[in-house]
Amino acid sequence: MVFTQAALNQFFTANDQMAIPELTRQQLALEGITGVEDLSEFDKDGIKQLANNLQRTGRRIPDPANANATVPALPFVFGTKSQQRLTAACEVARYYETVGRTMTPINMRWMGAIKAFIPHWKALTDKKKNDDVPDVPKITKALVVIKWTEAFGDFLNRVLGRRFIPLAYVIRPESVVPAAAPDLATGQPYGEIFGSVEEELVQRGSHDHALFREDNALVYFYLEEATRSTSYAASIKPFQRAKNGRGAWLAMVAQYAGEDKWRAEWTLQDDLLHNREWKGQSNYSLEKFIAMHRNAFVVMTQCETHLPGWQLANEQTRVFYLLGGIKCNDAPLQAAMAMVRNDTGPDGKLNNFEATASFLLPH
Repeated sequence: MVFTQAALNQFFTANDQMAIPELTRQQLALEGITGVEDLSEFDKDGIKQLANNLQRTGRRIPDPANANATVPALPFVFGTKSQQRLTAACEVARYYETVGRTMTPINMRWMGAIKAFIPHWKALTDKKKNDDVPDVPKITKALVVIKWTEAFGDFLNRVLGRRFIPLAYVIRPESVVPAAAPDLATGQPYGEIFGSVEEELVQRGSHDHALFREDNALVYFYLEEATRSTSYAASIKPFQRAKNGRGAWLAMVAQYAGEDKWRAEWTLQDDLLHNREWKGQSNYSLEKFIAMHRNAFVVMTQCETHLPGWQLANEQTRVFYLLGGIKCNDAPLQAAMAMVRNDTGPDGKLNNFEATASFLLPH
């Protein structure tokens, strides 16, 4: 649904929208705001200047007491509420422009998408203002390269670029997004499948903006820091001259975190779940054995996102793997395991790995 003239007038003048008086609305057109598409060109400072201009118009009108004279006209009414709402609408307009979403009377409602947008945008601007960049995850023996790719992606989700977009948008799989934006969540400015303004910016922020080059370079510098003094530094060397962070990232993933690497990692963890045994005859505690099973499942969860069609074990299967790996003949422990096997209800321990772990450890 596009803006008709009637919908446009309502957006600017209705009390539940921008609440701008009609005379002021007409003057806005002379200042450069004739439609919602013009809002993206104004920011907070621009609205302040606009308000100042409306206060000092220099207009004169005929003097009611003297037909041959004029008197200064009263300034145009542009209240604080209207200024705040129009400022927020300008931010929303720029956001829609960034994610490729057409402005409509529905997604430009004050008591809907615009008002809902304000806390999201404030959180992003506060985050940028604080400039609290976490430490760049480095590739180490403890954080091997395949797991490092996950950590580095999380890191980029926490760092904002020049456009207030998390830098993860630079390394997303598709550089060009579908032209049609997904359906909005009810009363929200973002698509329902994204769940937040921040995630929609990551998934739909354009790569053809002038400032993308700077964000791309920043990703390269973070990659250089992460791979410095490692054998992996050579993989990003071809992208040094252009400071092409996206290209360097894709090369790293292709060489060290492709589907074959995730399959190998899955196989390794799956073998642990099936074949590792705990006999209770050493300093290796049951608690560590359970932690090993837990970690294996977490790693396989990461693998699943890179292996379409592969399925994780359900809770009951995880419990069976754990019980099958315990080869200790301690009587109290065996009795506790038998109780777990018999607790088969929907909320029973046989269907809850963590409940089983908590129940077995005291024994």
